[in-house]
Amino acid sequence: MGAKIAVSELHAPPGLPGPAAMVNGLVMDPAFRSAWAMLGVIFDHAQHPHRALRMLMRAHFLGPEDQAVVLVLIQMANKTGQGALAITLLEKMPAAIPTDLLIAEYWVKAHHAMGDYESMRARLVPLLAHYPERADFCAMMAEALEALGKPTQARHHQMEAVRLRGGVLTIPAKSQAETHILFLCSGSGADLPIDFLFDQNRFDMSFVYPTALDPGTQIPEIDLVFNAAADPDIGLADFDAVGELATRHPVIARAPLLNRPKLLPRTRRDQARALFAGIDGILVPETQRLTAVDLDHLARQSSPRYGAKLVRTAGTHGGDALDKVESSDQLSAFLQAHPADHYYLTDYVDYRSHDGWFRKYRFIFINRKPHPFHLAIMDHWKIHYWRAGMSVDAWRCAEEEAFMRDPRSAFSPQALAAIDAIARAMDLDYGGLDCALMPDGRVIVFEANAAMLVHLNDDPVQYPYKHELVPKIRDAMSDFLLSQAADRRSP
Repeated sequence: MGAKIAVSELHAPPGLPGPAAMVNGLVMDPAFRSAWAMLGVIFDHAQHPHRALRMLMRAHFLGPEDQAVVLVLIQMANKTGQGALAITLLEKMPAAIPTDLLIAEYWVKAHHAMGDYESMRARLVPLLAHYPERADFCAMMAEALEALGKPTQARHHQMEAVRLRGGVLTIPAKSQAETHILFLCSGSGADLPIDFLFDQNRFDMSFVYPTALDPGTQIPEIDLVFNAAADPDIGLADFDAVGELATRHPVIARAPLLNRPKLLPRTRRDQARALFAGIDGILVPETQRLTAVDLDHLARQSSPRYGAKLVRTAGTHGGDALDKVESSDQLSAFLQAHPADHYYLTDYVDYRSHDGWFRKYRFIFINRKPHPFHLAIMDHWKIHYWRAGMSVDAWRCAEEEAFMRDPRSAFSPQALAAIDAIARAMDLDYGGLDCALMPDGRVIVFEANAAMLVHLNDDPVQYPYKHELVPKIRDAMSDFLLSQAADRRSP
């Protein structure tokens, strides 16, 4: 089970009874459907979506005919990545109900949760035809098209979403705001996902898109500026626009700028060797960044077989366009299957542990200090957490938990010193590292940049330790942001 939450820690949204009243009602009548439903809403408001889902499931079980509960349950299923559950509930909805537009949106989000981007795109086509001014529909279409390998079309819809929002979007804190953060965004898919990392209960947040900003748009007074344009491949063209706005806009320029864009180009994969040169105890495989023409020429000129290489399209993550090639024929086949402007070609290093398993660790750096985020263990070199199947084996989860509680369970003092040195060399307010441990104890660097995702989408029943430990990363980020804001206010 996940970490326990005291009722006194929860606060109901405006207009709803407090959680204590709901609990008292359930003590008197465990079949009190409305109490279960309202507790679900309260847990969601407190940013505990998986617990909210369980409460709403109970309410639905007690009254499956209650369409209001069904709608909220579908919303929560999508929010927690339970796309199959959302689709099952949607298929049982009446053919025509007053919330048809809402139902259409839920279908889109259910396909997104399932990773079915073609169905997501197909649902969005008629929605955009009827509601072309809906910025959220444009943004979702952009995401679907990006996932389907249509970046030009995706960029069009992304920028249309930004235009419709006037270049600025402000979201107030769900509770009492402790400070106001302005995020400078690219609008090109290069931005750091911030949904979990920045506490929506504690901060007012404004989002500015420099390339779409209307000169007459008013920007609110803010305490901090955070550069969210993070991906050094996709966002390279956006860094200049972000940096220029941060220095010339009278409101933005008065606030401290975190994750300065001028530091980010050097976090590209092909720059890692130079960035981390001189750090003891690490291995950074040789990586080249090549155009499609250069890589095609290499494939034609190379001998039929050569040492194993990893080839990937620049700007993609999660292993979607990544393979190991050992011959010119295999390299040519990859080029045909994955057309792109730029590619990375990296020396393959067999990093499996002594027991035959591959392990990939992720550290998050906040103010240049490492925080363990996750460990994926798999029997294949192409390892990503979502494909690792960690919950299949209790020992794998136990090893991950031990790492998250104390990295010294896996890393020697020398290896941890190397991690610290990598964080200092990056010199970013926020960043991260994907790495592994070689059998000889060296740290092999896979990727280190400012675009590392932190989330808490894992099932709290299967991964209770994550729901205890991952929030500490968000708390560390909150503490850092508040300290920066306090320094600015100090005379």
